[in-house]
Amino acid sequence: MVDHPKAVVIRSWSCLLLVAGAAACADPNEPRTGVTDITAVATGTLVVRVVSNVDFDPNGFRLGVDAAAPTFIPAVFPGYEQAVTISGLSAGAHSLNISGVPENCTARPQSPVAFAVSEGTTAHVEVSVTCLTHE
Repeated sequence: MVDHPKAVVIRSWSCLLLVAGAAACADPNEPRTGVTDITAVATGTLVVRVVSNVDFDPNGFRLGVDAAAPTFIPAVFPGYEQAVTISGLSAGAHSLNISGVPENCTARPQSPVAFAVSEGTTAHVEVSVTCLTHE
């Protein structure tokens, strides 16, 4: 036996109304399942203080956080310091990677440098780059 097309439509709408009615009767105080809440990611900031000692490094170096592409840090004259700010970091544990330091220079602490960021706060790391004079 073949159902009449209007009967199929009526049955479909009836099922839809029953499901909608059952959902409307849910207790708002009961825990909801199958619901996804989207929450903004809590972020923090890292400030890296770079101090250069002894000899001038004309090439600079790079700083990167976790697996992100490193940022170029231009050369700093001996005795000067600069601050590099990296914003938008998720709350939690991270690592600062120092790369591109010339052979005659040493960065302290050694890479990677572990640090943690809390929501809405600023973590501070000091990197000292010491370069020996070329002879």
